[in-house]
Amino acid sequence: MTIRNTWKRTAAAALLAGVAALVAASPAHAQSRTGGAAAPAKSEASESKLDVIIFRDGKKVECEILEETDSTVKVKVSVAGMVAETVYQKSEILAIQRGAGGPVSGAGKPAPRPGTTTGRRPDAGKPEPIATDGVPTVYVIRCTGEFGRDVSATPFAQVIDDVKKFQPDILVVEFDHVFGQYGEEIPDFLYSPGSFDQLETARQLSTMLTDRIRDDAEWTKKPRLVGYIKKAMGAACFLPFVCPELYFHPDGLHGGVGGLEHIFDGVGDKVAQEKQYSLRLKRAEGLAEKGGHDPRIVRAMARMDYVLSYRMVGGKAEFLERMPETADEFLLTDDGEEDRRDAAQDRLRYLGNDVLTLNAVTAEKIGLSKGTVSNLSELMYAMGYTREFNEVKGRSAEILKRWSEEVNRAEANLQRLFRQFQQVEVRAPGQYRERTAARTQQKSLLREARTIFSRYKEALNPRRFPADAAINQIDTMIDQIDQQQRLDGPP
Repeated sequence: MTIRNTWKRTAAAALLAGVAALVAASPAHAQSRTGGAAAPAKSEASESKLDVIIFRDGKKVECEILEETDSTVKVKVSVAGMVAETVYQKSEILAIQRGAGGPVSGAGKPAPRPGTTTGRRPDAGKPEPIATDGVPTVYVIRCTGEFGRDVSATPFAQVIDDVKKFQPDILVVEFDHVFGQYGEEIPDFLYSPGSFDQLETARQLSTMLTDRIRDDAEWTKKPRLVGYIKKAMGAACFLPFVCPELYFHPDGLHGGVGGLEHIFDGVGDKVAQEKQYSLRLKRAEGLAEKGGHDPRIVRAMARMDYVLSYRMVGGKAEFLERMPETADEFLLTDDGEEDRRDAAQDRLRYLGNDVLTLNAVTAEKIGLSKGTVSNLSELMYAMGYTREFNEVKGRSAEILKRWSEEVNRAEANLQRLFRQFQQVEVRAPGQYRERTAARTQQKSLLREARTIFSRYKEALNPRRFPADAAINQIDTMIDQIDQQQRLDGPP
């Protein structure tokens, strides 16, 4: 069997991270002292107060405002008495309080580069530059590979712990997954309603991105959560909805879960089927509501029999659960009936409307996407950060890559253990001692397999390695071997 590794290497830029407070600026007319001489009387200038700038992320900077325009504020700041000038964008500023800071003081040492000072990364042993001066810090989690396998609860919890060390201003989750399940990729123009089986994984990850950060007092700064969609098809389409802000890559695709109302065809009666469909759909819609998005978008992605149109009112999309009736109304999805079934060429070009698969253009039109951007720099600009930003060098790529490799090894090891178990034989002369040794070897192999199932069951292919059933079977087999050993007493 070929074990498929879908991980693509990604590399976060090695930029600087963190926050340091700015202190008093030094006015040009500050008084000096000479050794032993009495200090001159305080002047009106030396008693003046610094201005205070309060940023939207909660930071405060004491400074001397030199110039203010409609879009920028030029200030003089001092880091440990070392003077520098810098410019802030008003889009980043919540309030300006003139003369509300501490007294003006002087210093004469050369200024460091604006925007940095010496500090320590939370997980490092030596000082490194840490961003200050209102420049935002950004941590990017790049989710690639197969959702639910390469990106699942265990490694994602470790990633969130790593994000916590840096306390970034902005947390960007980039979605660029293969479309498929259990090592079987699906063409983008199709859809996989079976992806709803992995909805619980999306719900677990969404809790880590929202509730866990919100309720943990050690997160002294709650980051701005942003989703960036390159490809989020199938099970991967659910998690982006929990992000309050979504942006699309120009080639972005989001959806691929249509046909939910047919996954139980031929099983049970219609009422029981609808209860199952409704349960799954409500859980998925709950993620959209949590992120502040209209749940009807999820419904249109999931059900072929759901009709959804929209019209623009005051620059915003207003959804209509019916076919368009006027020229200013636009169809998103029809009911998928036979006379309105998508043609093959429309599906291939992503123009079908039996179910909703969003591209960058449509996502922006209906207001789910706040903009279409090609890279992180464009994303930051679209978010209103028109100056520089610092992308912190975290360990998320390393954590996810290591987990992906471990899952591949786990499946290979399980196959090896099964083969070895079947090959265990009682050695000659086949007496009590040899039989005991064979049983001990069997139990050792079974326990090793059980450990692997327990650790990696969230990511294993359930068609080949049904973890819960396998664990129960292993426990039963170990009990049977113990019983055989008790009955097979020494001569």
